[in-house]
Amino acid sequence: MRQRDTVRLVYAGPLEKGPSSTVLGAYAEVARRFPEVSLVILAEGHAAVPAGASALPRVTVFAPTPAEDLAAVLGRCDVLLLPAGSDADDGVVRQACAFGLPALVTGEVGARRLVADGKTGFAVRRADREGWLRAIVRCLALIEYAPSAWQRMRALCRHAA
Repeated sequence: MRQRDTVRLVYAGPLEKGPSSTVLGAYAEVARRFPEVSLVILAEGHAAVPAGASALPRVTVFAPTPAEDLAAVLGRCDVLLLPAGSDADDGVVRQACAFGLPALVTGEVGARRLVADGKTGFAVRRADREGWLRAIVRCLALIEYAPSAWQRMRALCRHAA
């Protein structure tokens, strides 16, 4: 990528097998194609890190995540990945927006109502690995080829917070 050296994705979803394996599967393909992309996994408390995450390149696990530490992590990242969908996730999306992080969220419930699809992030179906891959690549393409559009998206996120 010409615009910057690294792009940091941050995963803040549930760590159980379904959602995490879908998003981590998409990240595995992204990591293979884009060596400048890394992933931070937020593991609250003593949650087990998903199987296979340690085998992926450029993955950092951050735990626990008190509010002040979450803000520090979000401030160093570029895109929030949130495949959950409960109302409890609203706080994470709001914090990410405050830092200008577009969010990729599931389109069913919860945090989805805080993300304007295509303006402050993208809605993705929860179990759609290819959809997560396309949404991540779309963000990378904006960063690389349309930096003014990317900055506009980040500004809209900050305004939405």
